[in-house]
Amino acid sequence: MLIDALLKSYADDPRLPGSPIRGSRLGECGRRLAYELWPHLFPPEPLPPRRLMVFEMGHLVERQLAQRLRRVFPGQWGFEQERFYFQVPLSVTEADAAAKKMARKELIGAVVPGFRPAEATTSRLTLVLDPAPPALWIAVHPDGVVDAEGYGLTATEIKSYSSPGFRRVLQGRIDYSYRVQLAVEADATALDNAMFLTYRKETSHLLELFYSRKADHVAVTLTKTNGVREVYRAGDPALKRLFDDVEGIEVRHPFEPGILEQARARVRRVLLATPNVLPPREYGPEFRCAKCRGEGFYLTPKRQDRKECKKCAGTGWLEETPLPFPCSYCPVKAHCWPIDRAEIAESPKWYVKRAALMAEHVILPPEAPEPEEEADADDEKPPTQPA
Repeated sequence: MLIDALLKSYADDPRLPGSPIRGSRLGECGRRLAYELWPHLFPPEPLPPRRLMVFEMGHLVERQLAQRLRRVFPGQWGFEQERFYFQVPLSVTEADAAAKKMARKELIGAVVPGFRPAEATTSRLTLVLDPAPPALWIAVHPDGVVDAEGYGLTATEIKSYSSPGFRRVLQGRIDYSYRVQLAVEADATALDNAMFLTYRKETSHLLELFYSRKADHVAVTLTKTNGVREVYRAGDPALKRLFDDVEGIEVRHPFEPGILEQARARVRRVLLATPNVLPPREYGPEFRCAKCRGEGFYLTPKRQDRKECKKCAGTGWLEETPLPFPCSYCPVKAHCWPIDRAEIAESPKWYVKRAALMAEHVILPPEAPEPEEEADADDEKPPTQPA
């Protein structure tokens, strides 16, 4: 069959490993990045052909929209894939660890004394180590820079989302790793703004996510097909649904200076990592029962009677739970968690037993978890990574 041959072509297509330390990945779990330094010790799962097809479709959307942006904004759109550099100051110990990893080809980069990023926008180096003063320069290359009305020059990334991921952004709920990517691009380009121009694959809705130093709160602006503009605060219940009568969506998110230091600290932990001493896990399973919030019971709405939670048998804890996003999508999860069983379906699930965890399975999340809320049918699946 044609399908068999096509899928095999994706499976056989060689994919060269990239550097785990690069601008678009500085918000990912540091332990995952460290695993990728030693793929022979921690081999990743092969990417399924269908996942590769999703990535390919995202690249096609990116090229198509970039081509249209060139035509629609002559003189206002440029610097496509131009390299800028994000600085991570290092200690002498961290710089020595980085140099040794480069020498062993665990990191692909170069030692360049006196490196000047402003003079190196045409450089092809992803990582540059300047030994004095010690600093690691990490390349970021936005899809382009646009002169956006009301914002000014803005570093822009073009992303494609499926409905679950698009809905989260519409509600003003921006995943941590994407906020780090935007903050790093704004810092590297020395601009006040960075933006995701996002495309919803199912309906071709477009959304602009501005991550801006000019914003002081998260706001969502909807432009209806009749030209009427409506502004909402993040978390407004009206944003729970996707709108059919909307032509454009703008989400404005304030810049977070502290998130840059978190990214730099994550890089330093990866530089100091060894196969036997890895950075802490930043994500993992939650065994506290979400239905009763760990209480073991809940109150009936009418009589306020205590009713034992059947999901956790009144203990407040689950004995088994599936790995959450982003662990469920991580190709090295088998090296991180003692997976007991898997359910392979449209959304595969990998289950972990609480009894199998040990003291070293500690989780240090990058930020406080979002407040719990009632899940609806559309939110049952984890958010989809943009391609």
